[in-house]
Amino acid sequence: MQILGPELTLILAAAILIAPRRFAALMMVAAVCYLAFASQWDIFGLNFTRMRIALSAGIVRVMVRREYAGLRFNQVDQSVLCFLITVALIYYLGRPNHPAFAIGMIISGLGPYFFFRCQIRSAAELEEFLGRLGNLIVPLALFMVVEKVTRRNLFGKEWILERDGSVRSCAAFGNAITAGTFGATLMPLFAGLYWIGGHRRAALVGLAAATVITCTSHSSGPLVAFVAGVIALLCWRWRERMRLIRWSILIVLVALQIVMKAPVWYLMAKAGNLMGGTGWHRSEIINQAIVHFGRWWMMGTDDTAGWMPYTLAVDNTADITNQYLVAGLRGGLLSMILFIIIIVRCFVKLGSARGKIAAESRRTEILLWAAGSVVFAHVVNFFSISYFDQMEVIWYMLVAIIAGVTAEILEARPAITPGLSAEEESSGLQTWDGAEPVAAAES
Repeated sequence: MQILGPELTLILAAAILIAPRRFAALMMVAAVCYLAFASQWDIFGLNFTRMRIALSAGIVRVMVRREYAGLRFNQVDQSVLCFLITVALIYYLGRPNHPAFAIGMIISGLGPYFFFRCQIRSAAELEEFLGRLGNLIVPLALFMVVEKVTRRNLFGKEWILERDGSVRSCAAFGNAITAGTFGATLMPLFAGLYWIGGHRRAALVGLAAATVITCTSHSSGPLVAFVAGVIALLCWRWRERMRLIRWSILIVLVALQIVMKAPVWYLMAKAGNLMGGTGWHRSEIINQAIVHFGRWWMMGTDDTAGWMPYTLAVDNTADITNQYLVAGLRGGLLSMILFIIIIVRCFVKLGSARGKIAAESRRTEILLWAAGSVVFAHVVNFFSISYFDQMEVIWYMLVAIIAGVTAEILEARPAITPGLSAEEESSGLQTWDGAEPVAAAES
């Protein structure tokens, strides 16, 4: 039996609705961490996961409080909206008998994106948010340790995942890989927070908790994402030479493709042999997508039964452990391209904002670099997993934060907080409800 049941859903939904603005985003992440994914409620004949109930509360809050005031539609916003509408529309046109799933894809993406886009609009707000987030995830890390030691999931799951005799903890998440990914992709943000000297105790607590979450998941994908985040952080020293580094990586991959007997994506299979996990599966699924390109490039496809020598017992299809391919199989090649454009625009905005703010605030520059490191960790991880549960919320949270923080810098104006007086707006200060004002560039 789940120790944190329906009562917590109602408590968190209420907190999201009525909490001061500086705590609203934190309550949404609490819902991600502590509301079991599989649990559903029937409301007027419709199935709502507990996470979607929390998201619904968030949207109601934003609309009722008019927290969208002052938002300007930018390129990242356009990319997210265009991708979600396109993939849902193409999915529906190809599968008219499943309109609910198409609508669900839009809700699962736009819901968290719109909510976090309205909540975190500046580097100062991001820093304050991270300062509290470090303590929030500590119980999740402890739950995963307890699950690993006692072989009992405290969120109602009756089955325990194992690999090589070791428990793969997942707590409230859909599986161990997404749970580990949650920790792995938060790590660079806590590292950045410690680096700038802000909320150092909370940053260290967050770093420790994120590391424990990654390790107790006992999954190779999150571990690779964790390492990717560390590598990206260490590239700070060469931040002005990233173009050269990107071209160098591309040249190396092309050279490997030429000299290797197998395609270059089979490097994941070799890595899997060294680290454990299902590296061959991740390589072969890419190979099969290329072989069957003609069957999915226009409208996507659900028919992947013949792709692998084994299939999922639930629906007799291949296990598509690749987020890029999931976008393509749902909405064709166009949807895959639009998904990649979201990632590209995040990097472009972060690079432009970092270049502009570098001479004014090293503190903000480092935070932007940490956010870019998280994007890189996701980019690497997308080759080994498709996000299907609470991790969708965390991914769109990151994109929304990037859109908001970079917009404040690139538009050369303070973030407009709902309820802010004209004098406060003109002074370049932001405040979260009754909180002390903090400077936009430095805190």
